[in-house]
Amino acid sequence: MKVKQFIKKCSKDVGFFSKHMCGKDMSKKQIKLQVAASTKPHSAAIFSRQSGKSTALAIWCLWMCLFDNKKWKTDDRKLHMHIYAPIEDQAHIIFGKVKTFVRANPVIEAFIDEKETKWKGGIVAFRNGHTIQARSASEQAHIRGHSPAIIVIDESQDITEKTYWQDILPSGAATGARIVEAGTPKGRNHFYRHTLPRSGVEVVYQKHEECPFMDLAYLEHMRRNMPKADFDQEFNCVFQTDIGMAFEYHMLTEKIIKEGLMQEDYIQDTEYYGGLDLGKHEDATVLSIFKVIFRNGKASKFVQVAIFEWLNRDWDEVIMEIGSIIERYHLTGRVFADRLNVGDVVIDMLKPYGVMPIVPSQPVKQDAVNKLNILMENGKLELMEHEIQMGQMVNYERKKTPSGKYTFHHPDGEHDDYVSANLMAGMAMYEEVEAGDIIYYGGEDLESVTVESNLTDKITQLPLDEHKPYDIL
Repeated sequence: MKVKQFIKKCSKDVGFFSKHMCGKDMSKKQIKLQVAASTKPHSAAIFSRQSGKSTALAIWCLWMCLFDNKKWKTDDRKLHMHIYAPIEDQAHIIFGKVKTFVRANPVIEAFIDEKETKWKGGIVAFRNGHTIQARSASEQAHIRGHSPAIIVIDESQDITEKTYWQDILPSGAATGARIVEAGTPKGRNHFYRHTLPRSGVEVVYQKHEECPFMDLAYLEHMRRNMPKADFDQEFNCVFQTDIGMAFEYHMLTEKIIKEGLMQEDYIQDTEYYGGLDLGKHEDATVLSIFKVIFRNGKASKFVQVAIFEWLNRDWDEVIMEIGSIIERYHLTGRVFADRLNVGDVVIDMLKPYGVMPIVPSQPVKQDAVNKLNILMENGKLELMEHEIQMGQMVNYERKKTPSGKYTFHHPDGEHDDYVSANLMAGMAMYEEVEAGDIIYYGGEDLESVTVESNLTDKITQLPLDEHKPYDIL
């Protein structure tokens, strides 16, 4: 292939340009995203985390500004591209990669108008008049008044509905702007609605298994340590509902709750953990106890062996019985307690037994739910078949707030005493496995990008006219 043929191939084939001019061998889905962005009025990339969406878009932005010769509906008929992200630093991620690819290849660098380019200010200008700008899409940013020809939105799922519909999209009305979005599922917002029939948006998915350069050790580490719903959202491109069950029904009924598990007394040389929910007058106080099954010196499973309940009883009697059970199962220092509903007097009565009180704020609850889910999804937890416990676990709800965080609670008119006890036990047990085997993983170093092929070397040696570099294209 001769130099002219090579240049023509680059101009027509963004995948070829990615590999031979930017040193990046794109996955099939990355190329599909780039092609959709080039040919469709509105496209969206719903990609797994860490699967190269920003890299694919950075190369596409660069490719468009180098080779596009369309007459756009901007004031000067040039291609002006705006990259939006929830905050300015995120917009600079794609912009920073554009800069990396420019600096890595002297041929590409020759097409940059250095006088008009302000790398620190988030503006790169090309000698043909095209520009790329990195812009914040926060609610405090001033988006109105700008009319880009192409709108690129990174991490679209985190853009607020108001900013998306009232600020970003209207900015392209005068130019008939092409819209390219990318992100990872999060709730049922505007980004989710692109996936619905008749949305008019060309959607490209890339799940983790479709990304050939995904770090498998890192992925397995995440799979083992993330709740399934979160893993599916972040790596399998699954949009979760804002309201749902905190624990998956089929997992509970088919894998976790075991028929035939009977309440058993203390067994010598066995380790136990406990979770305690201290109830108000109308609520039960529940103590849930788990024994540890070891394999090869490591905790491989936690099996529920006892549930104790107290309702409408005098605190002195309840604390005395709890203390007796803690001593019987050798649980001193291994019981976490939800202390939300009781005062310091009750907590002080439990101190001699080594009970560790926890105030279950919503962040603490989210952490506890995550840890219990992780134990269940990794096959490390078994629960006794108990009607009240089953009902509460199945009905325990999670709800996503507008900020993206979760709240957890029982349905109106119901209780969560058994759930809270198990959550407290889960926090205690998780410490037994949390250290585990640490997996280290490496990331992609964009600064080390290299230009490939003999043809590319030839191009870098071309005598470029300082004032008319586009002559070679």
